[in-house]
Amino acid sequence: MIRTMIERLGKSLTRWFERYMPDPFVLAIVLTFVVFAAALTQTLAQGGPTAWYERVIVLFSAWKSYLFEPKLATGRVDFSLLYFAFQMCLMLVTGYALADARPVHRMIERVAAFPKDSPTAAAMVAFVACCAALLHWGLGVVIGALLAKEVARQGRKNGIAMHYPLLGAAGYTALLIWHGGLSGSIPLKATKGIPAASIAPILKSDTLFSSLNILLSVLMLAAIPLFCYLLHPKERDRYVPYDPARNPEDTPSDADETATIVDATTRSRGLALIGTLLATWILRRGSSSALDGTRIGLLAANAILLYLVLHVSLRLLITAWRRPQAERHSTLPKALANSRLFTLVLAWLGLGILQIEIATGKAVFGFNLLNFSFLFLGILFQETPRRYVGAVVRGTASCSGIILQFPFYFGILGLMRVSGLAESLTHALASISTATTYPVVTFFSAGIVNLFVPSGGGQWVVQGEIVIKGAQKLMVSGHTDLVGRSVMALAYGDAWTNMLQPFWAIPLLAITGLRAQEIIGYSAALMLFSGALTIIGLLVF
Repeated sequence: MIRTMIERLGKSLTRWFERYMPDPFVLAIVLTFVVFAAALTQTLAQGGPTAWYERVIVLFSAWKSYLFEPKLATGRVDFSLLYFAFQMCLMLVTGYALADARPVHRMIERVAAFPKDSPTAAAMVAFVACCAALLHWGLGVVIGALLAKEVARQGRKNGIAMHYPLLGAAGYTALLIWHGGLSGSIPLKATKGIPAASIAPILKSDTLFSSLNILLSVLMLAAIPLFCYLLHPKERDRYVPYDPARNPEDTPSDADETATIVDATTRSRGLALIGTLLATWILRRGSSSALDGTRIGLLAANAILLYLVLHVSLRLLITAWRRPQAERHSTLPKALANSRLFTLVLAWLGLGILQIEIATGKAVFGFNLLNFSFLFLGILFQETPRRYVGAVVRGTASCSGIILQFPFYFGILGLMRVSGLAESLTHALASISTATTYPVVTFFSAGIVNLFVPSGGGQWVVQGEIVIKGAQKLMVSGHTDLVGRSVMALAYGDAWTNMLQPFWAIPLLAITGLRAQEIIGYSAALMLFSGALTIIGLLVF
């Protein structure tokens, strides 16, 4: 009964969105006109000594200037937003380059072979995508897309009927959970506070590593794959299959003959494990930091990283030693472009510096640390500079739509800030809140604003100060954690309506060959389901 209801919901929403949902860029233009009309109405209604036409001119000027010069409340250009946009592109491209590497691609192929029916495949794709997104949002999007495509491709090859759009929607669930993970932009930006508003930094222990976020993330990891399973149509004639004509076969960037080498031997894996244990012990002994929960988690994650690096490095050394005779006599430029030893030295330079910073306690967790790590991991995993460049070129193509649309959403951000639309919405919702309901109200307001400003950094600029000051006013005995909970509610709301706003689905659509209209109906159903879970979590946890 429940499954039938969920299936009908997904079917109805998909039918509606296929009929009325515009393409992502067209949607950005439509939203620009909608916000223009709302901002113009609010501006004219405000009155004041300034003539109405002058206020209209200010509004139009704000839109024009914010397209490429987003500004602070003081009027100065906010280069942090442009910097943030570039960081997001780097996160996507470095995540793509790592996921495109042969070791990762082999893992994706092996995982894709597990499901023997389409509902199980959808659940598995969602689970893997969500797990990857908790580590790195760009990796989650790319692995979700590649896994959805590979599952559908292997299903077609083996005669297993697969519902390709639902697999794509399952891959997109990475953007539903990412803000509670290590690359969540709002919690990370909150660690810097808002100096201009005299708001102190908010510790990660109150946001990302809070019991609320940990419990809700675990709940989502269990519930989202289950809902994808229940959302699947039972009748096979309603499946939309994988179409090779729309989805050209991809090969990893290192699929040429020089990369054909047997995997590292058992002895090599043993050496990598011994090296990992030794390095972890040295890092622990050489660190002056107390061994708390955060430190243990960092050391455990770093141990996994070290094992992968050592394992791939050994494989690289074997490959370099057994390189073909033709490569040994190539010209110097070609030799450098295809040199595995050159890659190994560069990767170890970057990753070695990272290990030194971790050992000395100087590593500052944030976007730059993630991008730094994924840059040099990708270089190592791709094996040669030439292959890494090729992977980056393909990754850049997948984020071209984001590069095009970011300025338009910056323009919408300018209209909402100058007209006071976002502030009015947040204040109106906060005025009906109590200390208990404030995080839920913040969640809804963030979800609404995200439809018009689909960027965690932009959302923080628009709502961060207002949300925190509102939480500080409502803090009473028994609700001393309200600021941290409200910051996470803002982050959850930003991620929540990603399922309805296809901006961040552009890389997935580019990789899978699907259209936004084909996946948004299913992701909208996931949005309704996850929204109910998040509200319960905000009230109970």
